[in-house]
Amino acid sequence: MLFLVATVALAACQSDAVSRVKEGVFPADKTYTWSQALDSRKSCSKSTWSSTKDEAGRTWVEYRCLLEGAAGAFEQKRQRASDKVNDMHAVLLKKIDDNMEQIRARPAYYEERLAHGLVELEKAQARAQSAAAHEEANVEKLKQEKALLLEARTFEQLIPLLESKRLSQSAQEPFLPIYIERYHVAKSKNDRAALDRLTATFSNSLKDAVRRLDTEISWMERSVQQRKRAREREGLAETEDLQNALRRTQMDQEGLDKATTQLDASLAAEEQNKEKLEAERQAQLSDIERRYAKIKSASEVVKWIVLSNGELQLSYFGLEIERHSGVEQREHSFAAATYSMLNITKYRDAKYAEVALEGL
Repeated sequence: MLFLVATVALAACQSDAVSRVKEGVFPADKTYTWSQALDSRKSCSKSTWSSTKDEAGRTWVEYRCLLEGAAGAFEQKRQRASDKVNDMHAVLLKKIDDNMEQIRARPAYYEERLAHGLVELEKAQARAQSAAAHEEANVEKLKQEKALLLEARTFEQLIPLLESKRLSQSAQEPFLPIYIERYHVAKSKNDRAALDRLTATFSNSLKDAVRRLDTEISWMERSVQQRKRAREREGLAETEDLQNALRRTQMDQEGLDKATTQLDASLAAEEQNKEKLEAERQAQLSDIERRYAKIKSASEVVKWIVLSNGELQLSYFGLEIERHSGVEQREHSFAAATYSMLNITKYRDAKYAEVALEGL
């Protein structure tokens, strides 16, 4: 009889604790009580309230909601996560395949560049030879002009040569056109004094012209000699044009050699990258399977301690996930618990299960 009385008293006490929690203010929206916020939700296929005492004599109240459609929600999360991993893997795999295609194409690419470069090199060599021949011809022409100037003993002998305009600018410039005009005027008047003055001027201009020709001849001969020495020295081109053509050809040859010798090693490295990528994909898929697959159900669990003064202390807010292999507890952080409580009053239908499992 005493046992029966004690049992009834304990049940009444526990029922009182559950009622106290149910009537408590829901912290996320104070217009609700805990009962109004948690009970009669379409998101719960089953919900229960219970009360127990622990070894320290504290009264615990537990609310448990079996989330509607939790297994399906987890399967959708598993599928979405797997698709994301597979899609990213496909993108990265294509990038590796594209790299391998480029590696295989490099020898042919450099062969084509080298063939074109050799043609351009021949043209540059021909231009260099033509330039050298032109410079040598110019040297001979200037020497001939110098000889013609030295052969002219008088201004009268030089006049036909100046008027023929066969001389280069260096040879012609010292003899100003006015000298020729004055010559014709003095000769028409038979003005010997004027002719004598022109002869003196002619002598100075002739020396200036010869000096100019010597300078230009000397400069051009040095240029010709430098080109010849350049041809004799290995790897030194005669002109900048030829140097650039040689440099491009050498670079293309080096590119071809490198692409050919490193072809197998480069392809092997990319194959290793593919294997590493596949291993990462499998590891990610395994982790997704571990987290989301083979889940039978999920329950939202809330626990309170009812203090001796009647105050409520929210002690636990989390999920209990039932797998084929056992039960897993996942307690929410403060931020996650606050987020979930806000969603409890926002999503009163079955969609809450999807929202509740969103962060997992």
